Amino acid sequence: MPRYLIITVVIFVNALLLFVLNEANHLLAPLGVSLHGQALAVLFAGLYLRVLHGAILSLLIGLLSSAAGPGDTGSLTLLFLLLWSGAVFMRRRIRREVKFQVRMTALLLQTCAFLYLMLVFSGPWLTLPAFWLRVLADSALSFIFVTAASVAWVEFQIRLLESSGWDIRSERPEDP
Repeated sequence: MPRYLIITVVIFVNALLLFVLNEANHLLAPLGVSLHGQALAVLFAGLYLRVLHGAILSLLIGLLSSAAGPGDTGSLTLLFLLLWSGAVFMRRRIRREVKFQVRMTALLLQTCAFLYLMLVFSGPWLTLPAFWLRVLADSALSFIFVTAASVAWVEFQIRLLESSGWDIRSERPEDP
């Protein structure tokens, strides 16, 4: 299978993840909490894909997320590119075979995503105690979700690509 088709499959799968997260947020809206999983959308691209392919994936997922999200188009696109670059930075420092390290990388990326979203979209609400309760509830729910889903999500994408004939485990992401 050509590389561009593989990248298209990964983009489609991550777009499906963002769609499911948006639907989950619609269901959670009456409870006043939101589920965030931005780190999951770029974790695989940052840890396993080549730099150019990961950057393209992160850019397209960021543009797709920005189209449906709040604020201007560039803010969420910049978030996904920053998260991807953090994952690329971490791939030389962790062993991808160790599930705990992949999970901790996902939690670190999700923490960075939360800080970015809080600083960019909070506006005048930073001084309100209700805002901080909402941030605490959203972050707790999101961290539980990312902790539970990160390794399974990466393994799902690996198996999906292996079923198409691409042995991603034997490939080094630094190769051109």
